[in-house]
Amino acid sequence: MGKLPLLTPREVIANIESLGFVFKRQVGSHAQYEKAATATHVRAVVTVDMGYPRFSKDGMQRMIRQARVAGCSKDEFCSGAMNRAVPTPLQVTPIPVPPKPAKGEKS
Repeated sequence: MGKLPLLTPREVIANIESLGFVFKRQVGSHAQYEKAATATHVRAVVTVDMGYPRFSKDGMQRMIRQARVAGCSKDEFCSGAMNRAVPTPLQVTPIPVPPKPAKGEKS
């Protein structure tokens, strides 16, 4: 992976939940997601600061470092952002409006 994508809190949460992390608790704007210990990796906790519209490079690196304890790579952590589909525009069908009656005409 080349450049590190700068994600929103919602994108980070979707990515780490897909990696097996579950919501543990939240204090203020800091939500913590936990992945239980396995035979090959120790327990890992990733803290996501919900107060940011988009994370900086340093913030992304801190969360990736926390997730690596559970064996997640940078590519896996950012995979949802790299593979997300471009949303299709909404198709709006206009509703026909009956014409207004002319002045003096009764309907």
